Amino acid sequence: VMTLNAGLSVAEGLAALGGDRVSGAPVIDDSGRVLGVFSITDVANNAESPSARLAAERWRAGAEDEEFSPEDSDLEALTDARVQDWMTPDALSVAPKTTLQELCREFVSASVHRLLVLDDGKLVGIVSTMDVARHIAGA
Repeated sequence: VMTLNAGLSVAEGLAALGGDRVSGAPVIDDSGRVLGVFSITDVANNAESPSARLAAERWRAGAEDEEFSPEDSDLEALTDARVQDWMTPDALSVAPKTTLQELCREFVSASVHRLLVLDDGKLVGIVSTMDVARHIAGA
């Protein structure tokens, strides 16, 4: 499971997401404890610059098809901010044996796009709405 260290800059977190072609990832501390989830949505919600928010919105709309590329003037703010400051804390999680129907209920009731899979408190995976759609489609 791809994770991000809480101390990374937002720019480094975005680069890691883009490198793995994902729109979000669990955030961990130095001991491996899950602290939350950092996503492109967090960037869209936290960036002060309108052009950085727009770039995040564009990237989120086509998350796996284009790179996040803010203007150079936005890079300083994205370099100064830390992933832990912009992440969504208290990420929702499910157990490894959670059924597809239970996953769908959780996605809808919580209005989230990803759930962490924890086994006895240990991060063992992440499941997204796209994973569920692919499974249902047989892809």
